[in-house]
Amino acid sequence: MISGFIKIDKEQNYTSADVDAITKKRLNVKKAGHLGTLDPFATGLLLIGVNEATKLTTIMHDGDKEYIATLQLGKTTSSLDTETDIIQEMDVPSLSMDRIHEVMHSFLGKQTQIPPLYSALLPNRQQMSY
Repeated sequence: MISGFIKIDKEQNYTSADVDAITKKRLNVKKAGHLGTLDPFATGLLLIGVNEATKLTTIMHDGDKEYIATLQLGKTTSSLDTETDIIQEMDVPSLSMDRIHEVMHSFLGKQTQIPPLYSALLPNRQQMSY
């Protein structure tokens, strides 16, 4: 029986659970579980533990992560992502590169977040630390 981790480049419109199910079917294995969760609209690397490796996913969850994002300033949606209609628009002030770097660096390190209502992270919006 095979066990280990595989890297999957998750495509848009698939949930992380979808990728688990596809992995189980294609590899004909009993267990497959993802490390971290990507929203359906997100693309990127998803690590999948297979069989015995699924036991290690909770240990590995606290490892370093890196995100690349594309964003549009001045618009808000009810879900805080691209999946719902824009509910508010505002003018965006002129921003210097120094200010942009300052804000970007504020996201480095451990963060405490309350996922939005639509988030795939938790169905009951509990506060999480990352």
